[in-house]
Amino acid sequence: VSTQSTGGDRVAALVATGAYAEFCVCDAGCAVKLTDMSFVEGACLMESFLTAFLALEQAGVGLVDTAEPKRVLLHAAGSALGLAMVQLIASAPVAHTIVATAGDDAKLAFVHKLSGATTVNRNSEGGWRANVEGEFDAIVDCVGAGYWQDNCASLARDGTLVCLGLLSGAIVESFSLKVLLAKRATVKFSLLSTRTPQFKAALVQRMWTHAAPLFAAKKLACVVHTEMPAAQVVEAHELCEANKNLGKIVMTWTHNN
Repeated sequence: VSTQSTGGDRVAALVATGAYAEFCVCDAGCAVKLTDMSFVEGACLMESFLTAFLALEQAGVGLVDTAEPKRVLLHAAGSALGLAMVQLIASAPVAHTIVATAGDDAKLAFVHKLSGATTVNRNSEGGWRANVEGEFDAIVDCVGAGYWQDNCASLARDGTLVCLGLLSGAIVESFSLKVLLAKRATVKFSLLSTRTPQFKAALVQRMWTHAAPLFAAKKLACVVHTEMPAAQVVEAHELCEANKNLGKIVMTWTHNN
């Protein structure tokens, strides 16, 4: 796996494709050693925390003590990605303000318990936009077109919107770019899967250097909804599609060596 690893090391890794299997191959720089973390927890680590860490970098939300405090709006906060992001922000040694949206009160209660974030149910009367106060220095969104106009209206001057997905669609109707111009806004779209191996390896090492001590100190955690054997893959996908999970659904394989 790596020149820093020896046979028998327990690792978690980011792979380009093919990880939904009993065995896979990864780039050496995209693997990290697991110490106090189980394999099930390790399976939840890379995609969520790497995407969250990169999005916060792109949004200008600093995670070190010299960072400027920001007002941050996070959508889909009850997802595994959202849970990783609120934890990274809440564990930072700087007082960022977090407002988090989702469509389930139980998930929002967990988000608040995990991070202290102010939470807003997107299904509230008037939608999330009518139930948040003020503007935001940074917004991280994976919903896309359905939130585009409200996101842009919610940006503070010189604010940054980072779009990670297009769950509600990609076509925005009748939008005036004057809104973004007047705010001197920055809009970024991010997709980790298309990055080069060199970029991914550097990101893995950057994220793990920051996060490993926080995991050891129990300030970060991989949230696992359940683990299921590979034979129940259909049931696992049905659970995910029903949007009832809080955290990751982990598929497990059993080997006879």
